[in-house]
Amino acid sequence: MVTKERREKILSIVNNANCRIKTSELASQLNVTSETIRKDLIYLDQRKLLKKFHGGAKPVAEFKERSLELRLKDGAIYKKAIAQEALAHFTDCAVVFIDAGSTTTELASLLVSQSHSALAEKAFITNSFPVANILNGHAKTLFFLGGEVCFTTQSTGGFWAQSEFDSISIDLAFLGTSGFCSRQGPCTMTSPDAIFKSNIIKHSTKKILLADHTKFITNALMQYARWSEIDTLITDSQVTEEQMSHLKNHVHIITAADIDTDNDLADLLI
Repeated sequence: MVTKERREKILSIVNNANCRIKTSELASQLNVTSETIRKDLIYLDQRKLLKKFHGGAKPVAEFKERSLELRLKDGAIYKKAIAQEALAHFTDCAVVFIDAGSTTTELASLLVSQSHSALAEKAFITNSFPVANILNGHAKTLFFLGGEVCFTTQSTGGFWAQSEFDSISIDLAFLGTSGFCSRQGPCTMTSPDAIFKSNIIKHSTKKILLADHTKFITNALMQYARWSEIDTLITDSQVTEEQMSHLKNHVHIITAADIDTDNDLADLLI
């Protein structure tokens, strides 16, 4: 078993256990030494994919979101591939919502850099400052949902943002997630954000989730929807058949083709 595959297995075991698990148990299940597992746990802990403690590990207590700046750097090549695939789905819609997040920010960037026809044809709604800044001056019609500002995610949410939903109807929503391993739908870090995304879903005709491969092996505190409420999940080529097999009966999955690039971007788990 190669290093990347073993680390994915560790994350899957830890998240599915949903509690503390000993290093010795992981070593036994994966048929490797405890020292190998300890090194893997240190690596994964440093990348905030799990919490290491003396003698074992536990799922990340995801009450805190990493900054958008840091998340934009992680797996950038895969997020760009997902965003490129998402561009093909701007059909039969007039009003489009783009959620806050690193992959959705990449989607906004590609819309502008490729001068996509949707910029002149659609009305865009967002709660993301980066997305709004990118689309500003390029989209013919742009609405920003106000509310309480979250500086970490550079977005708005809370009661004020929710109060605006009664006046809008969305044809197509591109949503983000903090992870969904061992859950029945996409999750996010906080209750206000979960409520916000839930309202977006209620007011949207078509819902597309953009999620890179790391979201299949990480988790978050609040589930904001069931898979039956999501029309399509767009992910990248690093997701395994085993990881997708648990979801294929619940949501339509599209795997984005790899994008050729000169950048030497390492996989998060290698």
